[in-house]
Amino acid sequence: MRTVVEERRETPVVAEADVAVIGAGTAGFVAALAAARNGARTALIERWGYAGGAAVGGLVITIPEAAGIWGIEREFHERLLARGGAICVPLPNGNNHVHLSAPDCKILGDEMLREAGVTVYYHSLCVAVVRSGAGVEAIIMENKSGRQAVCARVFVDATGDGDVAARAGVPFTLGDGRGNMEAVTTMYMVAGADKAAYMARPPVRNKLPGRTSAIAFTEVHPGEVNCWGGRVHGDGTDVRELTRMEMELRAQIREEFANMRRYFPGFAQAYISCLAEQMGVRETRHVHADYMVTRADMDSGRRFPDSIGQCWQASVPYRSLCALGMDNLLLAGRCIGAESAACGPLRIVPNCCTTGQAAGTAAALAATAHRGVVRQVDVSTIQQTLRKQGVELGI
Repeated sequence: MRTVVEERRETPVVAEADVAVIGAGTAGFVAALAAARNGARTALIERWGYAGGAAVGGLVITIPEAAGIWGIEREFHERLLARGGAICVPLPNGNNHVHLSAPDCKILGDEMLREAGVTVYYHSLCVAVVRSGAGVEAIIMENKSGRQAVCARVFVDATGDGDVAARAGVPFTLGDGRGNMEAVTTMYMVAGADKAAYMARPPVRNKLPGRTSAIAFTEVHPGEVNCWGGRVHGDGTDVRELTRMEMELRAQIREEFANMRRYFPGFAQAYISCLAEQMGVRETRHVHADYMVTRADMDSGRRFPDSIGQCWQASVPYRSLCALGMDNLLLAGRCIGAESAACGPLRIVPNCCTTGQAAGTAAALAATAHRGVVRQVDVSTIQQTLRKQGVELGI
């Protein structure tokens, strides 16, 4: 590949924090709140103009309570429910789904970050890492103001794709290591559907002549439907692949929704009211950590002594949040130390919130009492603090 040579430059440091969280998806949003609430000066860097990631811009607004909704995520849901921005829907199996309003999530997210005193940098993409020995000294971000640096004692990689860890030289496995990754979809919202007509005679999908999207009536607003659209495979760390997938998914959605209007009872007058701003990239880099969670761990419901939270029936060890070989870098969300086969149960919204709250809490403790070295924090102290915050550890 042809290259160009850039001139040497000095990058201004715009923030010096105790904890810097990169990525304000569900994991990073909760991590920043946890760090700030535990006394750390916290900076949050996010490439979009809001917090919440897949659960907001990605329209993944149907949340299963069975996965485990603890601590800050529980508080977030309760505040949304109180203002009419969410509804709890009972399921026939005795569990519940929480349906969220994406616009209300954006507004409440800003409110909670302001209340906690988090310094937020929206519209800022992490493009480089300055490493010093076994630690990260700063991250470099670019935005409308130019190229800027953020220094911190402890960093939390909540980018989903493990961008910070990868740029710091931490080893990772891409997908299953053989080029295979979970399928990518794009969520969208439909308005004007007649639920009563649909429920009176729901279609038998395998008998329909055309492909349709999976759906869930949100109950938040009458006639509003949350849809899982399209299905493609590709590498979410490659810009050309991302562009291809965006375009292919929108073409698939057009076809699928046309079939829904044609074959779904109650959908004849429905229309697409919103396309997700973010694709649903389910899997890219699995950053190597002190421990890699396996599918067997999840299937057996393994309880780790250094558990930082229960996800479904298993627990997640603190070691899987500690980036391999790094003193001051923690992982949160779907890029934590886990094998590809364990990714499915761990990457969903509630479990990203769980690992985010643990990473933010541990980062604050490390930054304020242990010179930023995350392995020097006593795990029992992390667990004790998380329990006080309403997190179920599963042990």
